[in-house]
Amino acid sequence: MIENVAAARGRIAAIQSTIGTRITPTATATSGAATPDFREMLAQRLASPAALAAATTTPTWPGTSPWPTGTATTTPTGEIPSSGPLPGLEAYPNGEIPVSALAPIPDGEYLWGPAAAAFNAMHADAARAGIALGVTDAYRPLADQERLAEELGLYSQGGWAAVPGTSQHGWGRAVDLELDDRAQAWMREHAQDYGVHETGPNEPLHWEYHP
Repeated sequence: MIENVAAARGRIAAIQSTIGTRITPTATATSGAATPDFREMLAQRLASPAALAAATTTPTWPGTSPWPTGTATTTPTGEIPSSGPLPGLEAYPNGEIPVSALAPIPDGEYLWGPAAAAFNAMHADAARAGIALGVTDAYRPLADQERLAEELGLYSQGGWAAVPGTSQHGWGRAVDLELDDRAQAWMREHAQDYGVHETGPNEPLHWEYHP
């Protein structure tokens, strides 16, 4: 994990040199890799020393074991709203959910419990197929969303950010992934089997849990 912190700091330095440049996600025909979108860059720019330090620890679901994975746990019971607070998290505002109420996924990130279970099952199945799904951002605190909106502008104004307090990241159901072309194709073929969906053509690395 310490190596991950060092790599993250290196990416932050590289990103800082590109501030003010808008990144449009495109596929690179020669290399076969997808160009990281602005959200990957933003996730690194927003990374604080505390967040980087936290990445050196292994998060677990409160108790004796991590949140379970596997198909038996990927579909929650009851009605799941398409937006707004999720079952079990109704007491918390968007972006103000404590980590203790969430569940871990790879790369030191967190999601709402059933979303985490679905993602972890998908991540494991992708790995068995030789597909790497790198997580650059998942649950996003309100302060980070506010910085994102200030730096990149709101969707409604031609920018790239949701209004603070409304982001699906703030509800713990969205992830931004680092995907090459092969991984992108795998996600588009299989992700829906886990209730995970690509929700916008302009954000091919942004995926949300909608079972």
